[in-house]
Amino acid sequence: MSAANADRPSASESGGDGVRGRSPRAGGSAASADELVDVNRPAQRALSGVMLLSFLAIGILTSAVPRYLREGLGVGRGWTGFGTTVYFVAAILVRPTAGKLIDRWGSRPFITWPPVAMAACVLVTQLVPSIWWVVALRFIQGAVGACYTTSTFVAATDLYPAGRRASAVSKLSVVMYVGARQIMAGTMTLG
Repeated sequence: MSAANADRPSASESGGDGVRGRSPRAGGSAASADELVDVNRPAQRALSGVMLLSFLAIGILTSAVPRYLREGLGVGRGWTGFGTTVYFVAAILVRPTAGKLIDRWGSRPFITWPPVAMAACVLVTQLVPSIWWVVALRFIQGAVGACYTTSTFVAATDLYPAGRRASAVSKLSVVMYVGARQIMAGTMTLG
């Protein structure tokens, strides 16, 4: 196994379940799927909670940015729409590359630094004098958000045994949509 994928165990290292060093049984035998879910439950809940908070924050920002652009910077509706949607354009463009990077280096680094980068962009956005700075910062937010979202889904598959990975990803998707619901609610009230 390469050093780049050190946090992603092979089937032989993990007893075929994809989770290294998590077996609660003595003697090094592979744990059952139910035991693995129980052992990883705190990490699973933490991952879901962080994903929910992240998408709530993204939703709030997506609702607040248009108002800031119109009232704070005085730009028109076209530029307001562009300044808002550039986040999603960046996320779509960067997500395939994010997947390749995560395959190479593992998901852990991409769960830790993107939220910090996104928060820094939010703080700096309040200080910028023009729409172009906002567009650049929103593009960066979308790009690092793509890395974060992809790595979160990869981490979900690492925390569950092979027979439960699809349900884990579907549950995380629900958490994401609950957070993203704020995007739709905020967008529809901007008028």
